[in-house]
Amino acid sequence: MRKLIALLLMGALCLVGCTRQKPSSSDDLPQNATSTNPVTTTAPAEPDPIPEPERGTEISVRYRVNFPLAGSLQGLADQTVYYGQTTTSRVTVTANPGYRFAGWSDGYDDLIRGYDCPKTDTVYTAIFEYDPMELPMVHLTTSTKRDVTSKTHYIDGTITLSNCAEEFAISNLDMEIRGRGNSSWDIMEKKSYRLRLSEKQNLLNLGEGKTKSWVLLAVHADQALLRNHITMEYARTLGGMAFMPASTAVDLYLNGEYRGVYFLCEQIEVNRHRVNIAEQPESLYTGYFLEMSAYAKDPRFTVGDKRYEIKNDLSTSPQLKKEQINYIHTEIQRCWNAVVWGDEKVVRLLIDVPSVVDAYLVEELFKNKDDGWDSFYLYFDASVEGEKLHFGPIWDFDLTGGNTDNGADLYEGLWAGVSEGGTDNPWFIELMKQEWFRVLVQERWNEVKSETMKIPSTIISKAKANFNSFDRNFEKWPTFGEWINQQPPAIRELKSYTEHYNYYAKWMQHRIAWLNNYYNTEDFIKKGP
Repeated sequence: MRKLIALLLMGALCLVGCTRQKPSSSDDLPQNATSTNPVTTTAPAEPDPIPEPERGTEISVRYRVNFPLAGSLQGLADQTVYYGQTTTSRVTVTANPGYRFAGWSDGYDDLIRGYDCPKTDTVYTAIFEYDPMELPMVHLTTSTKRDVTSKTHYIDGTITLSNCAEEFAISNLDMEIRGRGNSSWDIMEKKSYRLRLSEKQNLLNLGEGKTKSWVLLAVHADQALLRNHITMEYARTLGGMAFMPASTAVDLYLNGEYRGVYFLCEQIEVNRHRVNIAEQPESLYTGYFLEMSAYAKDPRFTVGDKRYEIKNDLSTSPQLKKEQINYIHTEIQRCWNAVVWGDEKVVRLLIDVPSVVDAYLVEELFKNKDDGWDSFYLYFDASVEGEKLHFGPIWDFDLTGGNTDNGADLYEGLWAGVSEGGTDNPWFIELMKQEWFRVLVQERWNEVKSETMKIPSTIISKAKANFNSFDRNFEKWPTFGEWINQQPPAIRELKSYTEHYNYYAKWMQHRIAWLNNYYNTEDFIKKGP
């Protein structure tokens, strides 16, 4: 009896000492562990195949969403098909703000599906996942609930701002909207818009004060999405140009439809919070805001081989209006003659040179292909005695930072100040022939060099901070690998948003290094470009 008890106790101790918790994975085992006991696994039994129904059998197909607040279906949700004879019609999935479509319950991952004909009554569920929105959300609703199709005629609507600080939120404010842009409006699918609010607002606290005019930039030709914003923010830090528009990325919804990432931006216009010059349209001595542009429309004039459009309001009197155009034409001709003659004292007497130097550096640094072609702004306030011609603000930098062809994709070489192999901006070409101006460029470059060196890291940090929203834009607009507008081969080879912002940051890093080396050479000062 004692032997039997002893044997039972020994067995119990063995069970206690030898029992172990099963590892959760092979990573829990020592690397040199080997198994001496073979493990036998049994595959789960295959489900019985669904028998083939007879041709013409009636089958119910239903489409559902996993969470109604997360998204919706467009199309017939409940359909009937007859096996072997018909299939379902198409349905489309749309995610609501703050959610993303993750796929269908059967593994199908296209937003649009149809032509289904299962063997039995079936429910297909669209799966939505929570997708936190990083950016402020702009909701525009037109009075007709239709798309914006004109860049000349405004249509009524409302604007709502959400997913932002409560103090900046807006609900259903009346506004007007139209399209904007020159070639971008005609050739690009993703459109930019001009807004005119019913009452003055400082949207998202971007500007220096409340105004009615705002812009939503599509930046469709820039797959890094940041070139305009980075350039304008850099120009704002320089301070040589009195006004530079502020901007910020937003998610845009038009009539409830997600339209992608846009940049909400201050409109370039004459206003005491923007281009702050006199607004006296019935006086000869008013402010004159000018755009040098190949697209210039009346009222316009020509100096050299460049056309200038007067962007602010002039007199309603035809005679006074003619005198105003002649007046500013004469002033710009005087300034241009002074630049061609090259006398520093005369140039400084007529032109605000610090604004010219900063404008040149921005155009040169980012290699703006449109410099000299379009969107080049100047202003002159005739109401101020002894006032000078000012350059700026700068605008339209989508096709910069290596994002265009014909030499502008190369980070080496001067661009804005050369007549061959660069742009045809006559102001910079003539000024860069003068040694005194090149000295100013060198001095200013070295003054702002530390700020300039931050550009690549700023690109990376902004792209990463808003990565989910920026990447989502290309689900709406799948443009990777495509030619949109003058993209060089190196850009068209990039297949992801990460590749695009890294390319932009690296290009700017090389460009800054090249210019820093070149501007600080004796040849630059003594010989010039």
